[in-house]
Amino acid sequence: MQSENLSDEQLWRAIAQNTNAMTALIHQQLELAAVNTITDSIRQAKLRESNAERIGKLARNYREYTAELRRRYSLESHNHTVAQLIKKLPAKLDLIQPVGC
Repeated sequence: MQSENLSDEQLWRAIAQNTNAMTALIHQQLELAAVNTITDSIRQAKLRESNAERIGKLARNYREYTAELRRRYSLESHNHTVAQLIKKLPAKLDLIQPVGC
């Protein structure tokens, strides 16, 4: 699902899930690096590569989700400011008298 279609709550949950999954994978990577047996080296190398790919995907999702939240809140802030200015605009226009009246 595209991040722009998710609610704020869904984005925050996805960020938390990604963070937890990345943390677990990184811990597993560290554990694999500590084991140095020749018989498991090929299996461990494949697992490390797979973990690295998954970590990369989770990191991309994390960046996408956080970017979407930043975009939403910067737009809300901008729209709020513009709305405030528009509300004040008619009051200021009343002070301006047309020339020749």
